[in-house]
Amino acid sequence: MRSYSATSLRHLITNNTFLRGCANNPKEELEQAVKQAFVELDRNQDGHVSPAELQAALSERTGRSHKGLIGLMFETLDADKDGMVSMAELASLAM
Repeated sequence: MRSYSATSLRHLITNNTFLRGCANNPKEELEQAVKQAFVELDRNQDGHVSPAELQAALSERTGRSHKGLIGLMFETLDADKDGMVSMAELASLAM
């Protein structure tokens, strides 16, 4: 299984997976892209992204299961360690 550092994970999220093409746009566009990515990830619209929601999104985009990556992403993104990723947690990584 491939190992990801926090830096490579940040790059994966902001440039390759959810916010493709937004990294060189003005801050407002990046903020809007983060909000849109969060809305797309938060399928049950409870204000948080669960590991299952993130797993589903990655599987749809790549056609592969990324269980190890999901664990690492949550380890990196879930700052308050509540098992969910909030909009603020996702935004703090991307901004």
